[in-house]
Amino acid sequence: MKPSQHDGKRFILEKSVYLLIKKTAVSQHDGANVARWQVSEAIVIRWNAMGYERKA
Repeated sequence: MKPSQHDGKRFILEKSVYLLIKKTAVSQHDGANVARWQVSEAIVIRWNAMGYERKA
């Protein structure tokens, strides 16, 4: 079975989210506030990729 383009995008995004969270865990620069912001940002990136739009 040939992987679809969507599967490729999903893999890249999941890898990006993993790296972002991993970076957060390694760099304890500003403690929990930075960690929370980066994880939230990763979730927003993933939602946007899945077709959800952030409404103000």
